[in-house]
Amino acid sequence: MFRRSLTRRSAVGLAVAAALLMRPGAGAQSSPSPQTTPQFRVSTTLVPVDVRVLDRQGQPVADLSETDFTILEDGRRQTVSFFTGRGLEPAEPNPNAITLLRDPRNADVGPQNHRVFLLMLGRGRLQPPAKGVDAMIEFVRDRLLPQDHVGILAWNRATDLTTDHARVLAVLERFKREHERIEGQMRQRFTGLTAVYGGSKIPETVQARIDAVFNGPEQAGTRALPEAQNDNRERLAGEHRRLIDQLMGSSAEAVTGAGEADAFDLGFDDFVEAAAQTNQDISNLYTGIEYLRHLSGEKHLVLVTEQGLQLPRMEDSTSLAAVANDARVVIDTIHTGGLPPSMAAPPNRSLQTSSGSAPFVPPAFSQRQRVADLRTISTLTGGISSTFQYASRGARRIADATSFQYLLGYYPTNTFWNGRYRNIRVQVNR
Repeated sequence: MFRRSLTRRSAVGLAVAAALLMRPGAGAQSSPSPQTTPQFRVSTTLVPVDVRVLDRQGQPVADLSETDFTILEDGRRQTVSFFTGRGLEPAEPNPNAITLLRDPRNADVGPQNHRVFLLMLGRGRLQPPAKGVDAMIEFVRDRLLPQDHVGILAWNRATDLTTDHARVLAVLERFKREHERIEGQMRQRFTGLTAVYGGSKIPETVQARIDAVFNGPEQAGTRALPEAQNDNRERLAGEHRRLIDQLMGSSAEAVTGAGEADAFDLGFDDFVEAAAQTNQDISNLYTGIEYLRHLSGEKHLVLVTEQGLQLPRMEDSTSLAAVANDARVVIDTIHTGGLPPSMAAPPNRSLQTSSGSAPFVPPAFSQRQRVADLRTISTLTGGISSTFQYASRGARRIADATSFQYLLGYYPTNTFWNGRYRNIRVQVNR
């Protein structure tokens, strides 16, 4: 597997995506005699590297050649064996394009004449103040090409990916009308002690409203979301539960005093609600990645979120990005809630424990850190991150950046497959 890396030059920005496609070959020698040492051949397929090169205004740089790129894998230069640069033009939709699945036996290398977007509408109020839902409506209506495939993922439901943009727009319009009412009901269910002890199941009355958003008269192909495997889910939930216990004063390291709201940038109910939203959004991110994994080519998962993600550890961001990289999925993020925090450093506060022992220092769950995690995930997957601005600007940047794409491919000089991630760095030699 490969880890994406970002190299920036003074004049251009690079967004890079790659996935490991090394496998044992099918050419093992047949039925060796007892005196013959078995020999196995290993074939290495071409590794695709999706690259977008943007100028200072965020517009694609479209006049680069193969010699303008250098690929480094774990610091070792690789030979560019495949190169193409292509700008997308409107075309008649191909109804069979989305059914073309990745063939793990062959290199997934070839130019695309369409884009694939899964719009993930995260938990929270997404319309004010950045007008996130309006931005998604504008994106589907005005920014997509006829042949682009798009789908919606929200709460625990998703639509099929389709070129029928009118059908997706109808879902978005119903989402805009209903989502704040649904979120208000979700907030009652997933706030305070009810969220701590009540489980994660959505109440039936709320589920009925969610289904009504997705199941309009024109809609077909709506599906319930199976929960994707997330190796960090239990640990992430455990981290949140430990911090909740400390805020409640019910653990051996119980937090006392009135300073927790300042240190966390959240009160108790807000912290519990943010933790519940993060757990649900992270689960949906992994599900969305798996939803896209087996489709050929590069895919974009666009996360629209009010508060960002409340992640206790840096590896929560990097492990999510690693799974996306392996699936050749780019994660673009649009933050819709709040104004930029003060640039002044936050006070260094710690909370005394009830035992009077060493103070408990909470992680940085401030708005600043939650937004920084969004940027990290987008950077590591080669995506665009839009924060503290109208969401339409972020959506426009995503549309512009994906309108022209370079696709590079190389055969790794290191053919030893050990399952570890490798660091790819792409440089523009201009």
